[in-house]
Amino acid sequence: MCQTMAKPGRIRACRMESDSRVAAEGGFALVAVLLTLVALTALATGGFFISNTDYKLSQNHTAGIRAFHVADAAMYDHMGTNRRGHNSVTYTYASGAATVAGDTLLDLGDGNMLFRITSRSTHLPAEGGMAARTVSLIAMTHDGSLKAKSALTAASGITKSGGSGTLDGNDEALAADCTPGPQPAVAGVETYPGGYTQTGGSPVPTGNPPVEDSQSGYDLLVDLGLDWAGILAGTVMTPDFVMPGDAWPNYNTMDPDWWPVTFMDQANATVGPTQSGRGTLIVKGNLDMNGAFTWEGILLVGGAIFDNGNSTVTGTAVAGLNELLGQFVPTSTIANGTKKFVYNSCWVRYAAQQFGPLIEVPGTWSESW
Repeated sequence: MCQTMAKPGRIRACRMESDSRVAAEGGFALVAVLLTLVALTALATGGFFISNTDYKLSQNHTAGIRAFHVADAAMYDHMGTNRRGHNSVTYTYASGAATVAGDTLLDLGDGNMLFRITSRSTHLPAEGGMAARTVSLIAMTHDGSLKAKSALTAASGITKSGGSGTLDGNDEALAADCTPGPQPAVAGVETYPGGYTQTGGSPVPTGNPPVEDSQSGYDLLVDLGLDWAGILAGTVMTPDFVMPGDAWPNYNTMDPDWWPVTFMDQANATVGPTQSGRGTLIVKGNLDMNGAFTWEGILLVGGAIFDNGNSTVTGTAVAGLNELLGQFVPTSTIANGTKKFVYNSCWVRYAAQQFGPLIEVPGTWSESW
């Protein structure tokens, strides 16, 4: 430490020592300030990143919740409006879209089948990216109210030319086709009293009985229990394909468990080999079957059937349903050739399940991650 009475040289040295000490203290203060600023900047940056991360997490959480609600809403829209366990339907909402599809799990027999119904959704947040969620449940379908009473029912009568062909009410189903396998035989033909006429050859119809004609055409249609007006209006079942408009479906590329509903909204419809298929074929008016047309399942025709080719219907066919609407229907005509109408309970059941009820099995809802 400098003395106050020191010599001048000593005083200068003392001042220099004091100045260097002040400079050193100032340098340390500057370093301390810089370190404090760096620390505060790091804290602020860290806080920003934490806040930004929290914000993104909150956005992702919100997007995930919205995607979940889209998936769940589509699932129950599907269950409330769709009667099929096989087909795929996309539902679009303001906040996203979801596709609901079904897969066969188990054939329980007695007309009951289990399906896994899955809803996969996407939500596109405004800030970018995509959120997706998947929910599923188990649903059961039961075959519809239609119970086949013959291989071919024609409320307005049938004229058969020649003794060739087949009108057989004996069940063609096999145990391997569905559970429980073949069912008791039904009539080969059902029509009004005296409504079946055949020109030439031995009687073609076989079954139990070969020909059932104990009641009027109107009454036999009523006994089928079909709401024909509702079917034509689309309130009983929703068609998967509608002609004219849609292309004829390619049954070879679709799910083999799917037996769709096809509606021909025409007064006079024509089908041939390229229109062959399966499921339920609904025809508003008359139906002309040409060539080697084949159908597996249910054929419902408002007017008459005119079979001019080597066609085959396996399942059950009903003609003249427009009589339920008070309309006149001409006599169905089955000309010469190897026409075949054969009862198959399994094909009827699979087709009818597509417009039977779709019911959720309680306790089976889950979310897939």
